Amino acid sequence: MYKELIYQMIKLIEEHHLDMYFNITKEELNKYVEEVLSKYELKDEYDFYYVGNVIIKKIFGIYDSHTKLVWKDTIYRLPIRLRYINNKLYIIRTDKNNEDLLFSEVLKINNIEVSKLIEEIKNMTAYSTVEYLVVPIDAVLATIEKLKSLPSIDNNCDEFEYEVLKDNQIIKRTLTKQEDSMLKINIPRDNYTYEIMDDKIYIVYNRCSEEYEGQMQEFVNKIQQESELNNINKYIIDIRGNLGGNSNIINPLIDYLEGKEVVTLIDEYVFSSGSFAIYDLKNIGSKFVGTGIGSAMNHFGNISVYEIDKFKLPISYKYFYFDKECNPDNYRYSIIEEQTTDSIKVDKKFIPFEEMKKHKEYFIPQIFEPDYYVYKTLDDYKKGTDSCIEKAIELFDEKVIK
Repeated sequence: MYKELIYQMIKLIEEHHLDMYFNITKEELNKYVEEVLSKYELKDEYDFYYVGNVIIKKIFGIYDSHTKLVWKDTIYRLPIRLRYINNKLYIIRTDKNNEDLLFSEVLKINNIEVSKLIEEIKNMTAYSTVEYLVVPIDAVLATIEKLKSLPSIDNNCDEFEYEVLKDNQIIKRTLTKQEDSMLKINIPRDNYTYEIMDDKIYIVYNRCSEEYEGQMQEFVNKIQQESELNNINKYIIDIRGNLGGNSNIINPLIDYLEGKEVVTLIDEYVFSSGSFAIYDLKNIGSKFVGTGIGSAMNHFGNISVYEIDKFKLPISYKYFYFDKECNPDNYRYSIIEEQTTDSIKVDKKFIPFEEMKKHKEYFIPQIFEPDYYVYKTLDDYKKGTDSCIEKAIELFDEKVIK
């Protein structure tokens, strides 16, 4: 059954992706699929999830992180949240029952070294930036269905023994499905929130979406009132954790911020339309503080979602090319596809994908780098501090931002 589903998955991608074979020939793919199916036994949906994504990675390599299998139904988390920092995996949130595990380093899961599990995650993850790997590592290793999909973990287990290092002591703890609320520590900040920090306004935009039509414009109106009331012209825009959505939502904020002093905070979780927000903010002169992001600036995107068994299969049907040849300070989108029905703000041009394929060098991932690299440390999580915000404030206070 699951072997047949693999071929159904491939057919869906072939029919709906902008160009499934721009990076691999059909013959090469068929040979690879045969090799993979002879290597892995497909006993259940967990094996299918892993093997399917291994094959998708082979198809797209470093070029498409949008097209992948995702679980359709509710998935269950363990009562911990993880963060991969400096090549080590730490627990940064727990429920009350496991509070003693906070800020411990995870060494093994079910007696399997974390490093081996991470290699298996790499095998099933198409990524164009090394930063993007933080996202599946944090998610897979704390989610029951995804953990059970890794070859080294027993598909039939519902209990997971975490071996951690805390204060030079080894602790072993068996974890099951999260039942209780998590402690109110290291909670992501709510979207559409702001805070006045002396002569600056700190704005959170971590999802490219609105809860209701006009929410962004309403939010901008509030910020404008605060700015006028307090005579503020300095803004910290926090788009960390922004995995995408509708790239046009940010337009009213961009229009308002033009001509003002702006610093933007970014991290590994900025992806897809989150990276489009970087284009817009760059174009109005923002400086950037944080890490590399999860997307290459040129990438496949704009997905249509299909279903296959217990999974959803988002498939990319556009390609976005990052064009800065005419002026390094003016970032532009080029939307490459056969037919275009919508567009993105900023200067744009449309190029047939077949024409684009003649220039393979265009597909080399173009990596966005912050002006100031700042990594959130384990101490930040422990103390509730934020090195990125501190750096942004420092830049304003030292009059680096103009």
